[in-house]
Amino acid sequence: MMCMLSIVCQDERVPILSQAIFRYLTSHGESLELRRSTEIKSIDLSGLDIADIALEPLAGFQKLEELDLSRNDISEIDLGPLADSPRLQTLNLSGNELEYVCLEPICRSKRIQAIDLSRNEIVQVDMKPFPEFSSLRMFYISENELTSFDLRPFQKCSELEYLVLSGNDLVHIQLAPLSKCESLKYVFLHENAFDTLDVSALLHLENLEKVTVDKETRLTANPRLKRLSYVSPGMTEHLGRVEWSSES
Repeated sequence: MMCMLSIVCQDERVPILSQAIFRYLTSHGESLELRRSTEIKSIDLSGLDIADIALEPLAGFQKLEELDLSRNDISEIDLGPLADSPRLQTLNLSGNELEYVCLEPICRSKRIQAIDLSRNEIVQVDMKPFPEFSSLRMFYISENELTSFDLRPFQKCSELEYLVLSGNDLVHIQLAPLSKCESLKYVFLHENAFDTLDVSALLHLENLEKVTVDKETRLTANPRLKRLSYVSPGMTEHLGRVEWSSES
């Protein structure tokens, strides 16, 4: 469905725009002129075969917390209008046809907690550093076509718990920016094209429970860390594979 979308609620007391409401409102046509509402907190437009979407009408949605556009046919999207949604916590764009996405408007937010870009065709992501005291807890960008990915925007994300980069074409990545992500629990890096991966930044993270990486990938670390009295649980199973290289 070719649907140019905007906002959503005849009754401003209703805080949710659901799939059912959307289908009802669009049952007599292919487009919907959405009107601004000050009360909407959640918009769920997943699985509606939407190909084109304009978010400009969402600018200024002061109470919007969740936006789910997953499982559609969206190939490009401008997230700029979401910069004016100060309470946005969750953005789900998984299962679309995106090749490029600019997350810079989202990166400014201290409220954003979860971003899901998995199962697209993404080859490039533009980002800015998340601010100090960022609330970001989950970042998913698995099953895309990335060959490189810059983790520096995450270096102040002290609340980050899930980082999922599996199922891409990554050949190189610098994990050093994660060294201060003290809440990190899960790092998924399997099904990529790494020859060598320096895991020094992950060895000391106390809350790290699971790290996945292909068996064929050569793991290296700074030899000065070999004497660590504590190794994160998530790296313990890989410790026997680590080569303590002075070049790490």
